[in-house]
Parts: sequence; C-alpha cells; structure tokens
Amino acid sequence: MQSEEETSPFMQTPEASQSESASPDVTNESIPEPEKEESKATSKRKRVPKGAAPPALSLDEAAEIITRFYEEAGGEASYDPLSSIMGNSSASSVFTKKMAALRNYGLIMDENRFVTLTPLGFHVAAPHDPADRVEALKEAFVENEIFARAYERYKGRILPQDEYLVNAFAVWVPKELASEWMEKFKSSAGIAGLLEERNGKLQVRESPKKPEPETEEPAPTKPQEELPQLLPQINTQPQAIQSQPVLRSESSYDVLIRILSPDMEEAEQEAVWTLIRFLKKQEAK
Repeated sequence: MQSEEETSPFMQTPEASQSESASPDVTNESIPEPEKEESKATSKRKRVPKGAAPPALSLDEAAEIITRFYEEAGGEASYDPLSSIMGNSSASSVFTKKMAALRNYGLIMDENRFVTLTPLGFHVAAPHDPADRVEALKEAFVENEIFARAYERYKGRILPQDEYLVNAFAVWVPKELASEWMEKFKSSAGIAGLLEERNGKLQVRESPKKPEPETEEPAPTKPQEELPQLLPQINTQPQAIQSQPVLRSESSYDVLIRILSPDMEEAEQEAVWTLIRFLKKQEAK
C-alpha cells in the first residue's frame, strides 16, 4: 500500500522539476529587440493615409489634358488617346495617378477602360463662353476635399505667407506633404479665378473673377496710297504782286470798225456803218 505523500497530485517528480527549469522564460520572449522596434516605427511613419497624397495634376494641368482629349478624341475614348496626351503608358503608375486626379476633380468617368468626360468636364473643355469655363473650374476645384477646406478657411481673406500657410495644410495632411499640397492649392485656385493680387499679396476671392469680355481689335489700316495729282498744285506762298496791263474789253461797234476793210464793196461798207450808228444810238439811250 502506497503512502499519501507518494500519491498526492501536487507532488512534483524530479523529471517535472527538471523540465520546468529547462523551459525558456516566456516573458523574456515577448520583449522585442531594439532594432525591430525601430524598423516598425520607421515603416509606420512612411505610411501615407489613403487620399493624403496631393493630386498628381494641378487643376490647370487637368484642364489642359481634358481640353486636348475633347479636341482630339471628342471627349470619349479608350485609354490610348489619354495615354498619348499624358505621355505615360496606360500600364504605368503615373498614368494611374493622373487618372485618379481627373476623377477626383469630377472631370471624367472611367468604366472598363473607357473614358468619358462628365458634364462638368465638357463645360471645362468646351465652354459656352469664358465665364462658363471659369465657373466650371471653380466647381472642379472644390471637388477636391483638401482644396475645399482651405478655400472655406481663407475665402475673402489674404493668404498667409508660405511659411505659415504650410502649417494649415499640415493639420489636414502628413507634414512632409503639406508643402506640395500648398503649391497645388495655389496654382489650382489661380486657374479657377479664385486668387487675385492685392498690394503684392494674394487674396482668396469668394466667387471666381469673371474674365473681361474680349474686344475685337480694329483691322490694321493700310497706308494711304498717294492719289494721282489730278489738279495742279496751288502755290500758297505769298508772292509779290506784279502790275500787269489790264486789257479793255472791246465794244460791239469797235469790233465792227475793226472788220471794215477797203476791199469791201461800197454797199457792204455802208451796211457796216449803218449797224455801227445803230449800236451807238442804243448805247446812248
């Protein structure tokens, strides 16, 4: 019969105590090495939240691309025309980012690798008039969430200097991307007619600046051709007045007397004298 001490389940055998003493300390395993901890922190800092990267195209670049897309392909086509316009292969990451920027501005629809301009895109690429295009660009500008936040914050106000303005963008996006966001905001707001210079500073307008109506320049006038000299030139220079003899006008009977000739017959001479006497009588009355 075994004793109570031998059969107690709480008794440890020598083998058990050896195995426990040989097992590693689980607590020590859970403490990471300093190098591993540092690499994890570095990769976390490099990770950019989705949507935090600035658009691959500023609004003026996007407007230029879709305008060419409309002019060359009518505003709807497969990836190939856009790929040619952008200068990037449709399989490249740069092309993908530019397409994302165009969608983000609300300018294109992309389905099954077939691209179509949105109504907003058509207003930018083929506006009814310059004012229509500016309104469409402003609408595309505020489609971008970060641009819209900055616009709401500063509209009607003077923009701070870049060294302070970048801090505002650092609130909304990772700090290392804030400067690029700020530059894209300023160039895009400018093309949308939302920035104007005042005393060397930029002010954000509450509504886009309407373009001034274009005035047609008058056609250049041709140099006046010299007219042929039809009339003799009149000498306008003062000249000394020279006295010239004034011819006395002959009277009718003087003319008759002058035509009397000895070769005339007597009857002809008498007729002339008769006429002369008649004229003298008429003159005397």
